Amino acid sequence: MPARKFQNLIIKNSSTPIHFVTSKDKGRDCYFFLMCTLEKLNLLKNWCSNNAKLDLTRYGIIVKSGFGKIPPRKKIAEIKKEFGVDFSYLLK
Repeated sequence: MPARKFQNLIIKNSSTPIHFVTSKDKGRDCYFFLMCTLEKLNLLKNWCSNNAKLDLTRYGIIVKSGFGKIPPRKKIAEIKKEFGVDFSYLLK
């Protein structure tokens, strides 16, 4: 089984939720859908409040990412289709 399909299977059947995270990369707005525990998310929020550079992969699995403050409808639809998680509230 290809690695991406295996990863998707784990995420879809996991009790670990996917979170929407925003940041900046060299001044550009960017977003991430990050699968991580609530404990890791809280650690990430604390670290981000210090405005330090960080590696998100230390906190969880980046499922999808892109540039901008809000992901396009297509990315939100992909997350819902692949993992059953609805982030359509971001479009409102």
